[in-house]
Amino acid sequence: MGSKMDTVKDVMLEMFDSIQKHYACFALASGGMESNRKVLKGSPPEAHAFFSDRDPREGGVTAALKIKDLLRYSKKGGEFQDTLAKSTVVVIYSEWEEFFRPRIARIHGVSLGGVESPLMGDIRRVRNCIVHDRSVLAEKHTKLDVLDWHLKVGKLVIDQGMLKRVIEQIREIKIGINTQKA
Repeated sequence: MGSKMDTVKDVMLEMFDSIQKHYACFALASGGMESNRKVLKGSPPEAHAFFSDRDPREGGVTAALKIKDLLRYSKKGGEFQDTLAKSTVVVIYSEWEEFFRPRIARIHGVSLGGVESPLMGDIRRVRNCIVHDRSVLAEKHTKLDVLDWHLKVGKLVIDQGMLKRVIEQIREIKIGINTQKA
């Protein structure tokens, strides 16, 4: 991990492994939400579900949500799944920018800007929308070069299919090295 003998192939294999773990986490968490929805469906809608690392009667409740809201947020394609998908996109881009891209730059002896990927540029635009614009798409966010998403101005919602498509496209990623940016 990160040795002087790295090759671009080593770095990319490590990146793909990391991304697969992130997607598996998303998929398992999403599946867990569906299982919990089945348990909660018979509960009174105005009752609260408490989340804590100890008995809520002892205080220290970390979160409390009405059952009706919890059911709505946790449905397939709901707010919780969207939040997890967005978090996964942000993590994927952060790892690329802070960990994998610099290693590729070192291997080629170029600056960070010398490692170019239109796909990761598109993911950066989506990430910036999530982080800086609270997931509200402006016209500047909808113009993607290679990411196979069809975005419209307004609220960004990332569903499981969109996240899956990001992973598929990253497997086929094209990276350019611009030696003028040494």
